[in-house]
Amino acid sequence: MQNPKSIFCIIFPLLILVGCGDAAILDGQSVETYQTSVEAVKLSLAEPDREQFETALKGFEFLYGENALSVLNDSTRIRERVRTRLNGLDGQEVMELWDERRERAIRQLVEKKTFNETALKAMEGVVIERSRFRINSAGQRIVEIKIKNNTEHSLTHIYFRGILTSRGRRTPWVDDTFHYPFELEPEESVEQKFSLLGATWQDAPEGRKDFNLDVRVIRIDRDHETPIHDAYTNPFTKHDQGRLERLKRFQTESGAENNDA
Repeated sequence: MQNPKSIFCIIFPLLILVGCGDAAILDGQSVETYQTSVEAVKLSLAEPDREQFETALKGFEFLYGENALSVLNDSTRIRERVRTRLNGLDGQEVMELWDERRERAIRQLVEKKTFNETALKAMEGVVIERSRFRINSAGQRIVEIKIKNNTEHSLTHIYFRGILTSRGRRTPWVDDTFHYPFELEPEESVEQKFSLLGATWQDAPEGRKDFNLDVRVIRIDRDHETPIHDAYTNPFTKHDQGRLERLKRFQTESGAENNDA
């Protein structure tokens, strides 16, 4: 049986944090004070809100841990940043901040996805009529491409995404971008051959004859590096899609609705 004195030593700090009628707040000064204050804040909340509060804490860890621009690379540092950010907030403030940050993150990802999908749709008029990948005797990775400009724009530079596969292999040998100057007027077509200098293309093994190169247009320019449509500079990636799906699950767990989703 647990010593009553030990139980008192655990509960008493929680009661102090809850206070006399004051909302309990998170104390992020240290790991120990934070963990104790989390329990105190949960005790101060109505029963239905406690699960939402825990979801909010998990959500903040997800946002900081899955942010592609974040320099955080381990769970300890992620939790430290969450602890610092939430320091001084009570339970309601944590849940409100989480709702705000979650909805903003969803909105930004939806806008990014829509922007890229719109750009890719607009570039469908730049047609890849033929594409071929080969490795020459000097080991150079060569792409041969025939392209037609069915848009109303005069093009000077085109950016591509190339996906290199072969029979019997599930994952691509290469999935990478490349670009090249193309002087293309509307309704004009051209055939071009050039080397792929990116290090990623060295992953394609020599000696194979069954390569298939799927080429997709992801940016078109006019004049000097002036994009007409651009799904290259800030692409919507698989990582972005995964983040969006996870945030929507958090949204569902919170019982929230988002018309943009």
